[in-house]
Amino acid sequence: MSLSALSSIILPITMLVQPAAASEEPSATTEIAPLTLEQKTDVRCAAAFATIAVQQQRGVPSSASYPSMEPRGREFFVDVGARLIEETGRSREQVQALFTAEAEVFQKAARDKDDPNSAVDAIMTPCLFRLDAEVPRPPPPSLPQCAAIMALAYEEVFAEEGLSPRARDLKTLATVLDNRARTKLRAEGNSGTEADVILGTLKAKLAEEASALEAQGKSPNYDYEACYELAEP
Repeated sequence: MSLSALSSIILPITMLVQPAAASEEPSATTEIAPLTLEQKTDVRCAAAFATIAVQQQRGVPSSASYPSMEPRGREFFVDVGARLIEETGRSREQVQALFTAEAEVFQKAARDKDDPNSAVDAIMTPCLFRLDAEVPRPPPPSLPQCAAIMALAYEEVFAEEGLSPRARDLKTLATVLDNRARTKLRAEGNSGTEADVILGTLKAKLAEEASALEAQGKSPNYDYEACYELAEP
């Protein structure tokens, strides 16, 4: 995986980090303190999550052993960037450089050991504990909610990529969950028309909430893993 692929994720996410006020921007002569151990660990974990996020987008099999990095990994990344700006006085561009430099370390380790995930795998366990502490998993969604979530995810990816492999996978998941949700709703006494209304209303509500969060530079914190489990054979 090239550094440019990682940069394609790091740069857009870093742009979500709110910069410091103009009066607080460090001058060219301002000496910036080195990062603390805690801050260095945050940067390493954020870069590791970005690395896995790229692999998950590309469908790399080894990345499936980790939780989905969307949206919790992204939220962790943005939160770390915001803290670094506030705590260290660095600019957004300087924070972006920290993330990119750490990603380069992972890339070099991968080349040296001929193992694309050697450096990332070594730190992911403690980093995932950190992720759970910083961005707790949301309550598991219901089957109808999962059907709506996956339908929206498919539509978003299809709009960006067309019928790519990732879009096809999401379409399959969305179809399976939609069928199971309708079966469940009918078993609860709802007619086919009522099931249509319930699922349509739920999808519209989730889309509205997602749009509101997007306007704030955030992503919905859905538990995708729970939805994947509900779609299993």
